[in-house]
Amino acid sequence: DFDLIIRGGYILDGTGGEAFEADIGISGNYIKEIGQILSVRGKSVIEAKDLVVCPGFIDAHDHTDVELLANPKAESSIRQGITTLVSGNCGSSPFPVAEEIYEESKANLKELLQLDLTWRDINGFFSRLEEKGIALNYSTLVGQGAIRGAAMGFNDRPPSQKELEKMKKMVAENIEQGAVGLSTGLEYTPGSYAKADEIIELCRVAAQNGGVYATHMRDEGDKLIESLDESIEAARKTGVSLQISHYKIAYPRNWHKIDAALAKIEE
Repeated sequence: DFDLIIRGGYILDGTGGEAFEADIGISGNYIKEIGQILSVRGKSVIEAKDLVVCPGFIDAHDHTDVELLANPKAESSIRQGITTLVSGNCGSSPFPVAEEIYEESKANLKELLQLDLTWRDINGFFSRLEEKGIALNYSTLVGQGAIRGAAMGFNDRPPSQKELEKMKKMVAENIEQGAVGLSTGLEYTPGSYAKADEIIELCRVAAQNGGVYATHMRDEGDKLIESLDESIEAARKTGVSLQISHYKIAYPRNWHKIDAALAKIEE
């Protein structure tokens, strides 16, 4: 009846209910039955007594990308029960690759992972992942730092109107081609060179195209509250769904800000 039976495990199905002991019958890619199932009905059987069986975990803040080309088995995730990655965080994604750093990126990839850089955009990167397949589900944001570098270089200056329009177009195109949204790393160059109004313009495009906004804020210590205000303002002005990465308070001198920081979210 089944390709695989997982027998006797404690099932946590992700709905918030209590664990219950049962067998799971799987055929192909689908769970076909949950209950008391005889072992003879399965081509293969996994005995899961005293173990927990649950849906795979989603790592919503991940930095794995080119590493999957070197090791598509992704054991460091799989062995933790993670079956879905959301990568491209903190303003950094392996696409688009800026022309001025292409040769440097190519050399670095070859030296570090013995891989050839054969793509420049999201479609090219996805095609490389699909060549050999990977052991888990992969999704990615497009990094604002990568977009800024590709559109206007890596200098500390505001964009021209033409450069801003190019960045907005790139955000839209990347989401249309499979990115789940936009990320920023406002403590890192070149993302840190962008002012709030530039980020808002890009977030507006992300929202219009169904993408989310994940940010490593501009500061997580002395300017924590101001950075929270900037992040929330971008979401309020554009309607984009906001995820704040690394929601923390750096350094003991700032720990007293915890109530004010939490209040910002409650508002």
